[in-house]
Amino acid sequence: MYDVALETDVEKGVVRRLAEIADNAGAVIRFIQVSLDGAAPSARAIAFLDFSDSDVPPKTL
Repeated sequence: MYDVALETDVEKGVVRRLAEIADNAGAVIRFIQVSLDGAAPSARAIAFLDFSDSDVPPKTL
């Protein structure tokens, strides 16, 4: 299990794209939380990813 913290620009579809990255790596998202700060142009997220059945090393993401 790995934790991932990131900051990204706020735009339509960003959470879907993050889910696609995990799915393409064969990782399972066990938890994800996204935080928006009012009018800020970015969002922060933390996720716990399970790479147990993945062939991709987490550091390559």
